[in-house]
Amino acid sequence: MALSNFTFLSKHDERLSELGEEAERFFPLDANTCLFKLRLLAERMALIASANTGGEVSFAQALQDLQYSGRIDCDYLHNGRMNFR
Repeated sequence: MALSNFTFLSKHDERLSELGEEAERFFPLDANTCLFKLRLLAERMALIASANTGGEVSFAQALQDLQYSGRIDCDYLHNGRMNFR
């Protein structure tokens, strides 16, 4: 089997790599499951990034904290989600 595009994440967090690989596997088979796995991946990434800056919080709070710190642009994420519909 070919290497996943998410294999590199395993050196940072094994679960991130697994979620990415699962999303990649489901992409041609089941779009809803693929999107669900990507959502879980995004949540875990946000929570890990948030934990590195000061503590465990909800996904929404983690995104807000990351946006205020200038690390991500939530408007960009929201626009991408809205254009996907």
